[in-house]
Amino acid sequence: MVEDNPESMQSKGGKTAAKNMSSKARKERASKAAQARWSLPRAAYEGILKIGKQDVPCAVLDDGTRLLTQGGFLKALGRAEKAKGGQGSTVDNMVPFLAAKNLKEFISKDLEESTKPQEFLTKKGAKAFGYRAELLPQVCEVYLQARDNLKLHPSQAKTCKSAEIIMRGLAQVGITALVDEATGYQDVRARDALAIILEQYIADEHRKWTECFPEKFYKEMFRLNIKTATNHRLKYF
Repeated sequence: MVEDNPESMQSKGGKTAAKNMSSKARKERASKAAQARWSLPRAAYEGILKIGKQDVPCAVLDDGTRLLTQGGFLKALGRAEKAKGGQGSTVDNMVPFLAAKNLKEFISKDLEESTKPQEFLTKKGAKAFGYRAELLPQVCEVYLQARDNLKLHPSQAKTCKSAEIIMRGLAQVGITALVDEATGYQDVRARDALAIILEQYIADEHRKWTECFPEKFYKEMFRLNIKTATNHRLKYF
């Protein structure tokens, strides 16, 4: 669940400054850093949410906040797992996946103010970054609104398609969860029942797209796969 935190120019500068500090100053600095670290909220529960083919680490903090890890959140949207510039990075005070100018008119003030990544400690005490879970459908809605208003850029089509599939899948899971809660069934259902419903729905949604390609396409792909596999085996004989 822990995500890599790439070294930035700022961290390199901090190491250089530390070398020039006195022993007492270094101890004081380390003490302050430790205090800041342990003041972070901690994950009380952790798990893996299946969204299509992606495993999205998630957590519930000790204050009840639901989080999706930063890398998992980006993967769910079909984007690179690591944000540019390192963990928690933003572009003009906006997360990269909402920073495009064509999306701004569809971003509410509340959404804009809630996109800052949350720093927290995992159950093992490692530092990690995450986004509030409720942010995912809100971000998806931004892309869908941009598409519906013909403001979507071609380069955003992949993210938009992921957003549409996620929203439909969450709608299916949402109504199921409401019925389970109203009837009390949530207390006896399988622990991963809702995750299985979401995974199956999204898999079915992706499967529909196979009909967009002619039969000849799949025959050619099969031929190329067989040829590649044969060439690979010949290397060892």
